[in-house]
Amino acid sequence: MGNIITYLKWRGDLNFSEKPFCLVDNLVLSAFVYQNLSGIVTDDKEPVTVADAYVRYQEKNPDKKEKTTLFSLMAGSRRFGQANLSYYREVYDEETASQFTAVHITLDDESRYIAFRGTDNTIIGWQEDFGIGSMVVPAQLMAKDYLERTMEEGKHYRIGGHSKGGNLAIFSAAQCEEKLQDQIIAVYNNDGPGLSADIIPKERLAAIRKKVCWIVPEFSIIGTLFPCGMPDRILGSDTDGLMQHDIYTWQIEGDTVCEKETLTENCRFYVQIFDTWITSATLEQRKTFTKDFFDALKAGGAATMDEVWGGGLDGFGTILLSIIHSERKTKIVIAKFIHSFVSNCKNIDFKEAVRSREILQAGLLFAAGLIFIIFPEAALRLVGRFLGMAVIIFSGRKVLQCAVNDGIDKKQKEHRILSWLAAICVMEFLVVNKSAILLSTHFLLGILLILFSFRNFYQAITVYRNLPVRFGMFLVSAAAILMGIVSLSQIQTESAVVFTIGSFLVIYSGALIFKELYKNGKQKMK
Repeated sequence: MGNIITYLKWRGDLNFSEKPFCLVDNLVLSAFVYQNLSGIVTDDKEPVTVADAYVRYQEKNPDKKEKTTLFSLMAGSRRFGQANLSYYREVYDEETASQFTAVHITLDDESRYIAFRGTDNTIIGWQEDFGIGSMVVPAQLMAKDYLERTMEEGKHYRIGGHSKGGNLAIFSAAQCEEKLQDQIIAVYNNDGPGLSADIIPKERLAAIRKKVCWIVPEFSIIGTLFPCGMPDRILGSDTDGLMQHDIYTWQIEGDTVCEKETLTENCRFYVQIFDTWITSATLEQRKTFTKDFFDALKAGGAATMDEVWGGGLDGFGTILLSIIHSERKTKIVIAKFIHSFVSNCKNIDFKEAVRSREILQAGLLFAAGLIFIIFPEAALRLVGRFLGMAVIIFSGRKVLQCAVNDGIDKKQKEHRILSWLAAICVMEFLVVNKSAILLSTHFLLGILLILFSFRNFYQAITVYRNLPVRFGMFLVSAAAILMGIVSLSQIQTESAVVFTIGSFLVIYSGALIFKELYKNGKQKMK
């Protein structure tokens, strides 16, 4: 299935006089505004064609050719090559947690498209995205001012953007002067949040609602926040889950988008959770939570979301401590979010779920992980002695069974009893000897982790076809084999190693429990 890149390759030979503006052109322009045009297009009426802008960009960034496929195709096409770019404005202000980028694109049929950029990978951008639900953010005010400053009298405009850019398009169109609203042909929100009724009068939104085209992929979280009714278009995507937010994955055939009838079942489940949470939390609570949560993300010195994910356990610990020491209001909001999740899990039959073998196994792993975290210095000895006592009890039971069983040959009975007694003696020696129990538990734990890693890796290759799931299983396998090797190489107990293994067990088993409960709930819904 094609996307906006294949569309440009196929339809780039026709200008807008030959083939009028369509929905896919909106997607192209919403993706184009992510291109950095700083120093190439000025913040005034002076036009620069897309073709000339691309030449200047290549001169300025000779090493980034592989990242400009969209830009290159647009520049070389009849459809967009001679489109004029103007009024390029870019703002990044960490102090006010604001980020804003917009540009005018005048097409060859003299129609104009004002494109607002969505969120990039910076924490500031994500913070502003979340803030949209609790207050008027600086980028929204900038978007309104931008329209009022740059729209020319008598001209007609389409306005749009992807992600936060779509929200800016709706907000600026709804809040700008009425005479400017009359000049707006259409407003495109491409998987961007809507507008909270708490921060914008409903009548302002109603004035432009008929002009709004709300587009989301079939799995959409961001684009279903604060909705103004159902989405106008639901599109298919070449990927799964949250990755569908990427506009380049949206399916296009020829010059039309590939539409779906409804959001996926998983998406509807998550949307219901977020809707319940948004309804239960006050405006002030959402605002406080947003500030504290993103302050926590920045506490470790990260500036981008990649740096947050790449921070490892140290970074996660810093974030967790920051949230723990956050305001009471933030903890209340987190509690409400958890409550909203639980309240939307009513279909789960917990009695049936906890009886399943998978839940019981995950529960034992979770308990072991908690012991490793709470008692890192003594955990291996505790676990080792527990296993040793279990073997002693099991072996003792076998000795008694053999002793009273008259159906076994005498020599065979003696051999079995001696074998089980030997096992009891070995276990008793290990249980009372601190260094021996520690060494044997280290060895056993290391072997189990390595075996688990290979089993998990094999399943990822042979059973699962979903790429994100495979990637997650590869990460789990890598973590398990590393911890297994470390455990085998440790003769003395090191708290950091035990704590890390415990954290791994808790996170992994918690994910398994969540997965099984969710699966149970979905089965009950059918």
